[in-house]
Amino acid sequence: MKTSFFSLSGILLLTACQQIDLGDYANIPSNDDTYEVNITSKSGVSGVDIPYPLTVYAVNDNDIVVSYIKTSESSATNSLSLSSGEYTLYAVAGADAGDSDILDENAITAENGYFDAPIMHGKTNISVEEDDVDADISLSYAVAAVDVTLSEIPTDVNTITVTIGKQYQSMPLDKNYTGETSATLTLTKQADGTTWKSSTIYVFPGTTSKTTLTINSTSNSGESSYTVTYGSALVAGKPYHFKGNYKEAERIMSITCNIATEGWDEAIESSFDFGDGANGNQAPAIVGSEFKVAALPNVGDILNNHLLIYVDAETNKGLLLSKKQWSGLSSNVEALQAIAETYTEDDMTGWSLPTPEQAAYIIGAFGTPKETYRQLNNIMKNVSGWNDLPSKSIYFLCDGAEKRYTFYSNDANNAISNATNSSDYYLRLVKPITFKIQQ
Repeated sequence: MKTSFFSLSGILLLTACQQIDLGDYANIPSNDDTYEVNITSKSGVSGVDIPYPLTVYAVNDNDIVVSYIKTSESSATNSLSLSSGEYTLYAVAGADAGDSDILDENAITAENGYFDAPIMHGKTNISVEEDDVDADISLSYAVAAVDVTLSEIPTDVNTITVTIGKQYQSMPLDKNYTGETSATLTLTKQADGTTWKSSTIYVFPGTTSKTTLTINSTSNSGESSYTVTYGSALVAGKPYHFKGNYKEAERIMSITCNIATEGWDEAIESSFDFGDGANGNQAPAIVGSEFKVAALPNVGDILNNHLLIYVDAETNKGLLLSKKQWSGLSSNVEALQAIAETYTEDDMTGWSLPTPEQAAYIIGAFGTPKETYRQLNNIMKNVSGWNDLPSKSIYFLCDGAEKRYTFYSNDANNAISNATNSSDYYLRLVKPITFKIQQ
């Protein structure tokens, strides 16, 4: 189908790892016919609709945006006209993710540290050759949802704000977040006079492995400030409901972080105490392979910059997954053991190849192997030293290099198989740990 191009104004989108030219592509030579690319966009989150408007950009292999289309409703037809070649289609959706943000500001930016509505992002690669093309784009949340509720607040309190930080400030088209900011929520007193609530805001992921909440209040007797540290970065796709309870007699404010699903990712829970009588919220103390914690953590938690991939609530045992991965390996047992014996992660030794049982824990941590793959990269993208899982169908070694496993399977039972003599394997190491619950 022959069609014609339309022009964009000359602007550059600068990112941390590439430059996407949003300039006028009229000077790009093309002697080919153009073809219709019919785009189907869908939410990758069960039970959640795409928040419109939706904008889809086509970026060629020279990192130039050659076309884009914006739609405001699900019934609208999404199609682009492209000449033959290889393209990446980027999609952003939500009231605060319009094409003007990308084209004018070079990125979607949280001006006050947050958005009032959720933002979704997706991409897919296509090849336009000699016919029209159908392209499917699955979108996932690019933000975390946050709200705060504080109870049993003294009646003479006049104002309460909670500052949450630090998060990324901007999201370029390729989703390599940049900048750093924090978000301040203003809480409103409820009808009972002692409960204060914020609205729900949406923030980009955290920039560090921990999140700080600073609660400031004013009352007839003056100003008060408390600080609590949540032991993980805020992660895109998770709603965080921070619930606090103030006890005047003890002058302690306790915060419970109850992270519910609401159609987003799997729920996790964590609790905190802070105030004049609290001991603070320190990271877990580590002695050898023993982690001293106040409460048993959850799969997916970050413990002192280490990823917890499995936890047994009955035995208080856990399993860490290495941040580093090795590629291009063969099933040479001695060479692989040498890697494990010499590997140190943030001063922690004692790593090994996974057993088949441990490999099953890894690929089944969040349901199916494919869902685990998606969530692992989302959780760890803000943790220093993390190597992303490869974006292709590959195998990791386990069981003394006699077996292999993959995240690219719909069935965890079939994702582990015998290894061959391939020299194209990947490796992730594991470390068993024990939790000591401190009262």
